Amino acid sequence: MQNQDDVHYVECDNCEQEAAHYHCKTCYGHLCKDCKMTHESKRLTRGHSLILLSEYSRGTNIKQDQCTCEIRRKLKEEMETIENYWLPFLKQSQEEEYGKKKSLSENVRHVKHEMEEQYGKLVKRFTDLKNKAIAQLEEEEGQASIAIDKTIEEMKNTVCLLDCRVKKLKDYLEDDENLPKNMCNEINKESISVKRFTYIRVDPFCPGNLDTCCLQQVFGYLPTVTLKQMK
Repeated sequence: MQNQDDVHYVECDNCEQEAAHYHCKTCYGHLCKDCKMTHESKRLTRGHSLILLSEYSRGTNIKQDQCTCEIRRKLKEEMETIENYWLPFLKQSQEEEYGKKKSLSENVRHVKHEMEEQYGKLVKRFTDLKNKAIAQLEEEEGQASIAIDKTIEEMKNTVCLLDCRVKKLKDYLEDDENLPKNMCNEINKESISVKRFTYIRVDPFCPGNLDTCCLQQVFGYLPTVTLKQMK
């Protein structure tokens, strides 16, 4: 008849040569008879708890059976939890996320449309403002040009009058005996003076502030997309 120790042969963890007959519950090692005596004699391992390896094996098998049942129970509970809770929950959550994505796309498209409309309005307003300012400037330029042309025309007329006066004076000066006394009247300066403009000034164009803050106040504050995770 074959010995039980031969059937369940376990090698000694210490010498790694002899068959183990003992188990140390403290350091979880298997020991042969000689190594067991050494284990009990050393100061560091003297207080360890030692039992027969056969007792340890029986307890281990019982625990293994208990562990197997417990593991099966836990695995079954996990499977039921996954099938009955997590899978339906995640599928429903997935549909909700698809809905959020669709809503996000629609909202962004709506906001982009509003921004395009605002941009179009601003372009029209600025275009109208530019055209109005240029038209006013050109109108004032025309009025100023007319005023200058009028002054130039008055100067030409005065020049003609003065040329005629000089010609007459030359003719009278050539005839010393018949100089009429009425020719000695001095020229009325007021009659030949022409009202002139002191200066004509075109005020420079002073562009407004185009920094980001001012533009943002006119155009509107830029929309953002915010993500917030669920707790």
